[in-house]
Amino acid sequence: MQRTDPDTVAAIQKVSASSDNITVNWTAPVSISVDSYQIRIESVDFTTRPMEQPRTLPKNITNTTFSNLEPGFAYTISIRTVTAQGQFGQVVRFRAVTKPLPVENLEISAINTTALRVKWSLNRSSKQNITQVTYGNTTRQVVVSNQSEFSMELTNLVPGEAYSVTVISIRANESDEERSLEMTRQGFTYPLPVRNLTLTYTRDTLLVTWGQPSGVFSGFQLLYRNVLREPQSNFMYREYSLATARSAMISNLFHGEKYQVVLTSVSHGLNSSEVAGDIVIDPLPPKDLTFDSSRTTTGNIRLQWSYNYEETYVEKWIVQVKEGLGLLVERGSDTFYSIDLDQLAAGQTYNVSVQSQVMNQVSREVSITVTTKPLMNSLLKEDSSTNSSITLSYTVMEADTFDQINFTLLNHQFVDFVVKEKTDRSRKVTFVSLAAGTKYTVQAVTVSKSETSSPVTIDIFTDPLPVPVQFTSTAKEVSMKLGPQIGTASAYAIYCLTLVNTGCGEKIVQASTDLPPVVFADLQSYHIYKFRVITMTGVLHVISKNVTMDYEYQTAEAPPGPVRMLTAKDKDLHSVELTWQPPAVANGEIKNYIISYYGEEPMDPEIKDAEKVVKVPTLSHTLTDLKAGFKYTFKVAAVTIEKGEDTQLELTMKTSAPVFKASLSAETSRPQPVTDKDKSLVSQNQIKLEIVNPFSTDNGYIRYYTVVVTMNKDSKDSSSPLPSWSEAKKDKTIKVYQAENCTDLFAPGSTCGTIASNTRGRRAASVLESRQFVLGADLEDDCVEKKYCNGPLTADTTYYVKLRGYTASGEYQETAYSEAIKTGMRI
Repeated sequence: MQRTDPDTVAAIQKVSASSDNITVNWTAPVSISVDSYQIRIESVDFTTRPMEQPRTLPKNITNTTFSNLEPGFAYTISIRTVTAQGQFGQVVRFRAVTKPLPVENLEISAINTTALRVKWSLNRSSKQNITQVTYGNTTRQVVVSNQSEFSMELTNLVPGEAYSVTVISIRANESDEERSLEMTRQGFTYPLPVRNLTLTYTRDTLLVTWGQPSGVFSGFQLLYRNVLREPQSNFMYREYSLATARSAMISNLFHGEKYQVVLTSVSHGLNSSEVAGDIVIDPLPPKDLTFDSSRTTTGNIRLQWSYNYEETYVEKWIVQVKEGLGLLVERGSDTFYSIDLDQLAAGQTYNVSVQSQVMNQVSREVSITVTTKPLMNSLLKEDSSTNSSITLSYTVMEADTFDQINFTLLNHQFVDFVVKEKTDRSRKVTFVSLAAGTKYTVQAVTVSKSETSSPVTIDIFTDPLPVPVQFTSTAKEVSMKLGPQIGTASAYAIYCLTLVNTGCGEKIVQASTDLPPVVFADLQSYHIYKFRVITMTGVLHVISKNVTMDYEYQTAEAPPGPVRMLTAKDKDLHSVELTWQPPAVANGEIKNYIISYYGEEPMDPEIKDAEKVVKVPTLSHTLTDLKAGFKYTFKVAAVTIEKGEDTQLELTMKTSAPVFKASLSAETSRPQPVTDKDKSLVSQNQIKLEIVNPFSTDNGYIRYYTVVVTMNKDSKDSSSPLPSWSEAKKDKTIKVYQAENCTDLFAPGSTCGTIASNTRGRRAASVLESRQFVLGADLEDDCVEKKYCNGPLTADTTYYVKLRGYTASGEYQETAYSEAIKTGMRI
């Protein structure tokens, strides 16, 4: 039996598609033998997703939708009819694509005034083979290969214009095409910059003008900032939304500042390229322009001004002194500036201008008129003077520039200064009503406008007036009281002369308001002296002005001078004859002579003969009742109205051998051994004696005593001095020796003749009438260093002892020997 296949579907087509489904329909066959349809979908593109199984649809269904598809993929859809008996009709196929995903990250940016850059990317899960860019009336396509990032430049656009750019993805094959959803962004080209930017500063306002650009623009943006004071300052911003704007005005700008101005046209929020300009605002001129008058010299002027950095900015100042002489002063950190203008001409007036400068911009000029100090080359010279006026002459250097010369007395406030014009040919100046003897300093300065030269001065003294003098005198002196001085004087020279012009002194006295008297001493009484008083001014150039006055004045009577040729001759031990000659200078009538005299014992000044005074009319006189051996001082003075000067002479009276006191003799005053209760105090080596003080001072005071010891009273003992104890001990032939030699034997407390005595005291004013004396009191060892020693006696030996006294003449008197005294026996 022959098999008959069922009819196929008449047609199948895609109804719609999205990114993840495709809907298809078909036309049912005419045959009624079709029971159902078998339809399936297969991916043409590589996919990892599993495909669904074929679908069987009843014959009354003629459409179906495939879901869970991938975007932009190409699929093959096939359909066949199926009979109830399981027979299949012929397969009908066609290819369809899903809609690709829209582009991602679409960005539109301006490249310049005529170009935009379009950038986009594709989703990697979607497939497309074309992307299409549409703007204005232009469509451009890009074939997609393996890349996912895209960029396109849109050129030949209108500057400042807004463009809507649409980008779609397309998946197409030979039988089907799907487009993604549109992605649209707006882009704007940069506007063209303004033309002919101009900056003009007038009347404290900056005018900014410009020409409009071609193309599209909506307004302008103006930026400006200062760049000198703050190089990194921020821009200040102004927006002009009117497209018709052609200018802008900026005020409140800082003087001297440089401003940077940036202008752009604006369209759709985009700014054109910048058109920049800069302008320096005129700086303010310097303030407080003046000059330091204390620094003005003949060739230099110090100009000074202030700089207020809160009002203006300045880089330097231009100082114009004269044509061809310009100076620059750089700004520092100070607010006060100065400059020394030198090499100027003396006495000249200059108009000096100063401008502030910043870069090439300068302020208006400020100027000041200044004059240098003139030179003062005039020579001043004293012409004449009186005691109340001075006159000087002066010279003029014709080449010097000045108007006049001013003459002033510096130390006189009541005399007006004298003005002499340069053209004045009478070149003398006189000042009157001045004080006598006074030094005046005349100062002269040249004057040019308000400037004066350095001064020159001359010192001139007026002539002095003589100083008044008041005289007083004594016999030896003339006292001169000077003053009060009328006017002024510096010093006085006073000369003293005798009547025969012999000089008697000179004094130079510095003048003062209260001078002590000037005294000339050592003058002769009753003499007339001449005095010359010279009143002098101070010294100028080794010369002093002076005036001289001569006077005569007499000294008064005075005490006489000393007597002459005073002599003293001792007539005996107790009298002296004085003779003398009258004074060489009597200074008056000699009325008498006064003799004063006193004496003292030379060895003991405490023993004195009191002073006595005698008046005598003659030139000689004998003084009696003097003390033998005393040293006398004799003074003789002549007397006129007063006692004159003493003439003095010293004389020591002669002495001779002592004499015994009136109640004593050699026998009655011989030494006696001392007994104790009728028992003799005699030992083996010593004998204690009682010695009487026997000698008178009539022939002179006793200078020293010696104790003479002998073992044979008939031995020769008249020599003086006698041998010592030590010599007698060594030489047994010596029978007489001198045991002691004391000056203070009868002085209270004397140690002479006492045991272990090694000293000799000085004579006391009071003396003992007698005393005990130990013969042999010294130890033998004590006698080594002593000239005369009271050495120990020899035992069992008979001794005789006597006392001898000496006056200053060396003559002596002595007592008789004592009775024989025997020392004790040796034990």
